[in-house]
Amino acid sequence: MTQIVAWPGLNFSELLAHYQAPESAINTSLEGRPSTVAIVPGYFMATCTLQIRSQAQFHAYEGFLADIDGTSNIFSMPVKRKSESPIEVAAGYTSVTGTEDFTDGTDFTDGTTFEPTLAPAFFVTDQVAGATKADIIIQNGGVITRGALFQAFTLHQVTRALDRGNGRYTVHFQPPLPRDHPSTRPLDFDNPHMFCRLMTSSDARIENSNLRFYATVNATFIEAEPKAIAQAWGVTL
Repeated sequence: MTQIVAWPGLNFSELLAHYQAPESAINTSLEGRPSTVAIVPGYFMATCTLQIRSQAQFHAYEGFLADIDGTSNIFSMPVKRKSESPIEVAAGYTSVTGTEDFTDGTDFTDGTTFEPTLAPAFFVTDQVAGATKADIIIQNGGVITRGALFQAFTLHQVTRALDRGNGRYTVHFQPPLPRDHPSTRPLDFDNPHMFCRLMTSSDARIENSNLRFYATVNATFIEAEPKAIAQAWGVTL
């Protein structure tokens, strides 16, 4: 049975998650009328680079590869980009100002990294499977912009966002919701994850290991099918 494996906690030096639009073709019916038929549904892909710099990281990643068992199991991977993620503070949410964009993956001296600024968000009304437009309310302020990633059951990307005021936005997004989503269930703009598979068993292997426990991983992950994710969670679509 397919399982969902946790990401081993390694930080990315580079990360890009992008949405691949559905592929379609034009068919001609017997009556001569053309029609568009979807061949491949839309999905996310993530390309990333990991820098392994310790024995603990090396063993954690090796154990992760063994756990996902090639292309057999699904894993949950964070897709937030540090250069776009202001820091979260204990008493609320704030942003960091300055000239450093931290795109080199720099951590703070205590080992922590950035957390994003958006407060918990919810659909204003219950949404049904297939929805691509909805009003979203952010309870603690924040801004939703075009291109923002968020997680409902699966990963989604904002294609248009209209600010209605008082933390309410009308948002268009892709891909469509794969299952119903009640307004009481939060949306994760802070730390969205993508449920992935390896494209081939050889993807994500350790490369450039010239020194002991020092290595680079260049990997491309593909989003798992919503039905496979649901089966792994034990839910139905």
